[in-house]
Amino acid sequence: MSAETAERPAVHTPETPSAPQQPTPPDAPVPNGLTAIGKTALFSAPLLLAVVGWGGGKLFYDRTTAAATPASAPQPEPDGGALYAQHCATCHGVRGDGKGVAAVYPPARYFGFERFKFAHTTNGIPTDQDLAGIIKNGIPGSAMPGFPQLTPADTQAIIGHVRTLTWSGAYARFWKKAVKDYEDGGDDPDPSKVAKQTAAFCKIEKPIPVPDVYPPPTPDSLERGRKVYLASCVSCHGNEGKGDGPQVKDLKNEDGTPNVPRDLTSGIFKGGGDPHILYSRIRLGIPGTPMPATPTLSNPEMFDLINYVRNFSKPKESPVSTTTAGK
Repeated sequence: MSAETAERPAVHTPETPSAPQQPTPPDAPVPNGLTAIGKTALFSAPLLLAVVGWGGGKLFYDRTTAAATPASAPQPEPDGGALYAQHCATCHGVRGDGKGVAAVYPPARYFGFERFKFAHTTNGIPTDQDLAGIIKNGIPGSAMPGFPQLTPADTQAIIGHVRTLTWSGAYARFWKKAVKDYEDGGDDPDPSKVAKQTAAFCKIEKPIPVPDVYPPPTPDSLERGRKVYLASCVSCHGNEGKGDGPQVKDLKNEDGTPNVPRDLTSGIFKGGGDPHILYSRIRLGIPGTPMPATPTLSNPEMFDLINYVRNFSKPKESPVSTTTAGK
C-alpha cells in the first residue's frame, strides 16, 4: 500500500454515520507496464471490495445500534444483513445489485449504481427518514411492498445495511471505470480518488424544506392549479391527467427503458399521494426518469398545483378536503 493511500483521511458523510473505509485493491495504484498477475488482481478488486466493505459496514452499523440502545432495555441487536436477506434480497439481490431471484419489472434498485427516486434531497440520496418511510409503506404502483411489521430498530438495521451495499457497489463501479480509463491510456487507478468519488456519490445532501400545512382545494385554488398544470405538466400527463400527453411516445428513463407518465386519475402515486410527498416529487422531480424538477414555482403555485393534481382522482362534484401533513 502506498504512503498516499495509508494517509488517506477517513470519509465522513454529514448527518449520517461514517461510511466504511474502503480497502485498497492489491498492488494499487498500478504502475505502467502492468503484469498479467497485476491485471488479475486489478480486475478482482471490485468483488473483494464489496465483500470486505460489507463486513466493515456491518460492524460499524452494529456498533452504532448498540450505542443507541438504552442500557435499561437490553435486547438482541438486530442483524441488518440477516433482516435484509429475509425481506429484501429476493428482489434487490444479496449484493444490492437488483439481481434477486424474483423477476420483477422494472428491476429492483441497484443501490450502488442508480439514484434513489424518492428522496427529499437534491442529489437523490435518501435520508434515513426517507428510507424508513419506503420500507414501512412500500411504493404504491410498484413491486416494492411495505413492511409495517418491522420494529424501528429492525428498520434502522436494514437501512444501515443498504447504505453499506450502496457504498460497496459505488466503490466497485468507480474502480472498474478507473481500470477502464487506465486500459485506454489514462492514469494509473488511484484508490484515494475512487474513495472520494464514492463519498461524493453517497453523500446525503440537506433535505429541502417541506411545508407542514396546505391550503384547502377551493374552486379558486383549483382554477389557479389548472393554469399551472397546463403550463408545466400537460405535455406528459395529458389534459385529463391520464398520462397520455403528446410527448409520451418519446419519454425514456435514464437507463433507456420506456417511461409511461403517471395516470393521475388512478389516485395511485409512487412514493405516496399526501400533499407533503407530492410537494417533494414536484419540486425535485424523480431522478432517473423524465419527471423534471420545478425549482421556479412559488409555494402558492405549488399548493394550487397539488390541489389540482389530487383532484383528478376525486369526484368532480366533491373536491378533496383540507389536508395537513407533517414532514
